[in-house]
Amino acid sequence: MRGPRVQTAKIAFVTPLTLTLLPHPSQTPTACAPTVVVRPTAEGLDLHFAIAQPHDLRLPESGLQGAADGLWQHTCFECFVGLTGHSAYIEFNFSPSLPIGQWACYHFSRERERQDTEAPLSLKPHTERDANGLHLRVQLPWSILPAPDQAWDLGLSTVTESSTGRITHWAVRHDRTQADFHHRASWLRIAPPWPSPTGQP
Repeated sequence: MRGPRVQTAKIAFVTPLTLTLLPHPSQTPTACAPTVVVRPTAEGLDLHFAIAQPHDLRLPESGLQGAADGLWQHTCFECFVGLTGHSAYIEFNFSPSLPIGQWACYHFSRERERQDTEAPLSLKPHTERDANGLHLRVQLPWSILPAPDQAWDLGLSTVTESSTGRITHWAVRHDRTQADFHHRASWLRIAPPWPSPTGQP
């Protein structure tokens, strides 16, 4: 079902796309700004989230993995994807539990109207900590994404939780007085072509 067209920031997608996320203006961040690198490959869309010096971050315990709900309530990396001009979209959540974290995938028919049926899916977000900080890498296969030969609206965001429980919401852009990652006008417009090593997926 087609929904109303939304006005979003426009960007030509040249691989890789590297972004630094911004905190919501109403919040005082306690962590370094997250970065995310988006790279299309022959197999799917690779996402690499990173936070430098994550000393004050509250992270999930190690060993947690698989599908789980409520990840957005704590430190969590997120991606929203929808075809431009369509109201439907997909939300992905990734929790940085070492070494393979938890994940969630939700389908929406329009803003915040979640669909009950979900397609079978298994994702493996890999998390590691090194001298450069905290890293989470995950691949979204083309089979679960919108057609890559059409324009997308792409939302990239992060929730950070401090050791004292303070939450900060990070995104490419914030257009509402309250943090709202579902607000599509704050996403990016990603236009073809989608380069990959072996041609168009």
